[in-house]
Amino acid sequence: IAEYAIGHILGYCLKLPQHYKSNDPSDPKEQRWNNTTVRSRNFKGSTVAILGVGNIGSEVARLCQAMGCSMVWGYTRSSEDCSFIDKYVHSKEEACSQMAPNIDYWINVMPHTPKTQKFFDKDLFGQMKKGAVLVNAGRGSAICNDALLEALDQNIVEYAVLDVFDEEPLPCDHIFWKHPSVLVTSHTAAITDPNLAARVFYDNYQRWCQDKSSVQFKLNLREGY
Repeated sequence: IAEYAIGHILGYCLKLPQHYKSNDPSDPKEQRWNNTTVRSRNFKGSTVAILGVGNIGSEVARLCQAMGCSMVWGYTRSSEDCSFIDKYVHSKEEACSQMAPNIDYWINVMPHTPKTQKFFDKDLFGQMKKGAVLVNAGRGSAICNDALLEALDQNIVEYAVLDVFDEEPLPCDHIFWKHPSVLVTSHTAAITDPNLAARVFYDNYQRWCQDKSSVQFKLNLREGY
């Protein structure tokens, strides 16, 4: 998921879709040298918000720091365990008032819980820095679709990469497929590698046999993740 998020952000910064289009052999009219109208934006030196700073969010933060981001914010309920996060917020109010006006790139990897539903709503979008880029690789329930569409049309959100949705598969007539500022992927941000999954299971089984308190990746049924 970390590679997915950073990869799509870099692809947008470098305007790769436009370059792919200019190399399309099926459309000779698009095959032309163009170094004036394709505008790039920088990821290095930018300010990033990561929502959900567990194992996945921590890896996203590590990559952001490695890429030279100037400030990496993290949103969690209470924890502050990741050394790659420069500043934390712990409430929706803080996210709106402190974080939103400063963020160039938003990366959501939060799980689905009652408190994360519709986190990205009209209130949050209304406080965002104009021209933000949003990547949602967490859960579709985190985003209010109508509010996102309004933010896109107002260029509050310049570009959105969406991998997860309230309804999956996403209906073929959904507006996200047609919106020029939205890239839809099909819940493929993290495809399970069977070999890696087997190693994780074996390691956890060994831990469980030797010391149950050392088991990793525990599910908290009360919290929902």
